[in-house]
Amino acid sequence: MANCYNTDCERVLIRSDKICDCNIAKVCVEFASSPRGKDENNRNGEFTFMVSFAGESCFDEDICRDHFRILWTAYCLHHNLDVDTSSYDSDLRELWEAVSADEEETADWSDFDSFSTFMCRYLV
Repeated sequence: MANCYNTDCERVLIRSDKICDCNIAKVCVEFASSPRGKDENNRNGEFTFMVSFAGESCFDEDICRDHFRILWTAYCLHHNLDVDTSSYDSDLRELWEAVSADEEETADWSDFDSFSTFMCRYLV
């Protein structure tokens, strides 16, 4: 067990391979309110980072999948992407192509639809 880093969190002990939900929300809000990524060049840079992350990660590990979903959530909040819009779907499809090139199936997804459901958890 590991301690949650948020001192306001009521869940003091969490499994070390999980990310506390209160930390996920805090990271996403801080990232979304930051000045980074407000222009198209930074958006492309952030997206490129996620594609690189996907290529270098082992999605057999829960923590890697959670981290990836947090990056995606922050990216969407940062760039005002709403679930089931053309911009959101286009970026998610492109990300799926990068993910499925190396590791198409994990415990949380086996195709694009299940990947989409997994990735939008904190956005809907």
